[in-house]
Amino acid sequence: MVVATTSYSSMFAGVFSNHTDIAPNYAGILMGITNMAATIPGFVVPAMVGLLTHGQVSWNINIGHFLRLRRNTHWQECLGKG
Repeated sequence: MVVATTSYSSMFAGVFSNHTDIAPNYAGILMGITNMAATIPGFVVPAMVGLLTHGQVSWNINIGHFLRLRRNTHWQECLGKG
């Protein structure tokens, strides 16, 4: 628990200082914009998956697709084609 909390807090130090380094006068506005952009996929993606699968999700099939996609993109990155 201590290691997890320490890691989590060190992430916030990087996130907050990045906005301050880019534009100190507009750090709050930048933080709001980037947090909004990062939050949108959190509610859009589950809705899209529900529409595409008509509510009948088979996790074994979905995990298999993800692993194949990840394997293919990994090899493309390694070969310099990605």
